Amino acid sequence: MTITAAPCVNDGCLMVRGKVVLTHVPTNIILSPGISGAAFLGSTSPIPTSRHVFTLGILEGYKHQCLYRFKIWWMIPGYGKSGSEIPLETQLLLLEIKEESVVEDDDSSGPPTPTTFYVLFLPVLDGDFRTSLQGTPANELQFCAESGDANVQNSQILEPVFINSGDNPFELIKNSIKILEKHKGTFRHIENKKIPAHSDWFGWCTWDAFYTEVNSQGIKEGLQRFATRLVDIKENSKFKSSESDAWCNNLHEFINMIKGKYGLKYVYVWHALTGYWGGVLPSSETMKKYNPKIVYPIQSPGNIGNLRDIIPDSLEKYGVGIIDPQKIFDFYNDLHSYLSSNGVDGVKVDAQNFIETLGSGFGGRVLLTRRYQQALEQSTSRNFKDNNLICCMSHNSDSIYSWKTSAVARASEDFMPREPTFQTLHIASVAFNSLLLGEIVVPDWDMFHSKHDTAEFHGIARAIGGCAVYVSDKPGNHDFEILRKLVLPDGSVLRAKHAGRPTRDCLFRDPVMDGKSLLKIWNLNKLSGVVGVFNCQGAGSWPLKRHAKHTFGHFRQR
Repeated sequence: MTITAAPCVNDGCLMVRGKVVLTHVPTNIILSPGISGAAFLGSTSPIPTSRHVFTLGILEGYKHQCLYRFKIWWMIPGYGKSGSEIPLETQLLLLEIKEESVVEDDDSSGPPTPTTFYVLFLPVLDGDFRTSLQGTPANELQFCAESGDANVQNSQILEPVFINSGDNPFELIKNSIKILEKHKGTFRHIENKKIPAHSDWFGWCTWDAFYTEVNSQGIKEGLQRFATRLVDIKENSKFKSSESDAWCNNLHEFINMIKGKYGLKYVYVWHALTGYWGGVLPSSETMKKYNPKIVYPIQSPGNIGNLRDIIPDSLEKYGVGIIDPQKIFDFYNDLHSYLSSNGVDGVKVDAQNFIETLGSGFGGRVLLTRRYQQALEQSTSRNFKDNNLICCMSHNSDSIYSWKTSAVARASEDFMPREPTFQTLHIASVAFNSLLLGEIVVPDWDMFHSKHDTAEFHGIARAIGGCAVYVSDKPGNHDFEILRKLVLPDGSVLRAKHAGRPTRDCLFRDPVMDGKSLLKIWNLNKLSGVVGVFNCQGAGSWPLKRHAKHTFGHFRQR
């Protein structure tokens, strides 16, 4: 149950339920209460600018759990007890607060008993600005608000950080997202969306099955070739053949064949939000009608330190072929209508967060993201049945709080079959990230291999994750004993009702690196509750654990 007593600021302290949460709150911090018992924290500046960093106060003494972006695409969980342990790009912050309670009873003779409640901070979108939280070595809790366009400036940010409290952390997050849904109007809660039907059927992804040399060197080499651009909306020579004995001559024949011969219900096709990794080729005759131009990515200096490792130098050097926002719906509609006419049932749209670096000159990152996302959702709704869209590489608040109809999104970085230290990180990440994502979309916990050292580990997680179940096995390389435990004879899966999330006693413990805590993930099905227990200790470590908070990197300004 969410407590309706609104937060307040008294004598320089942020108070929640009579407890001091932040001290030394600056006088320029503005608290706007009265939103279903919750409030917004904002601030003002004497100078308008496109990027603000405001200190909210000092945070000490409470266990916290946060979700932060360690790469431009993905979030992971973080843990601590002070503001100095809150990383840059934090997008959810949950505090555990214990208070003393005395039972009102004449016979009560024992000491006060501790009770627990939770305080939630959600940095959200405020107009053309997007917000994230961060800490400082002095235990200050700060928020960073930025537009991503030097010409989009403001001197006051009034509703950038939402704060709420409650006794049940899961209900607290759920209720808070519902409040924000109504108040902001830019996204919808998962309960108000149509879930794509593919989520309830077993699937197979071709990525690892054919790109079997997945390793860090291969990823690096692949990313360095990102400057490759889309030249057409039709299939390339891989799906066309002029040979008389070819088993299919084009995409349409291929899809008809695999659906008819193998009984596939749904076929999805991949593309990036900008068309391809490097966008589209402006000189292509097919692309000229969409008014594309080359844009060079610009990232603010205070955010993700390892951005350059993820966005290869080729994109900074050669730029991205970006379609005019006024034409982006036309592009998606042409692409999706062509795919649909050939029997494609839906799309997985990747590399979505990259659009945040391209907002300069287009009204900023929030506006550009929303225009692309709205066009994408409108096109998929028009051209595909059942809301068949999977969002991917999209863990920034610009995207998350712009998902009006998008109902499925990847919950973590890829399953890496050749990286043994990634497996425990993967399961912990998808479970903790689902705390936030699971209230807005069905989190996609990614593919796995049924014949792999960690196959049972991953299979059990998918069974309770409330997610789609699909593998990326190489043809002929399957463990049917594991698959039979996950998939019914008709190809359907017993998907749990909600997103799998850590149990309450696991929320503030590090199941990967503290050397003692097990990860428990809970869910509900049609008949009962279910809990899975995972040992994620000892195999891997969180990326940037020691220096993520104070690492800085940026693109050259152009």
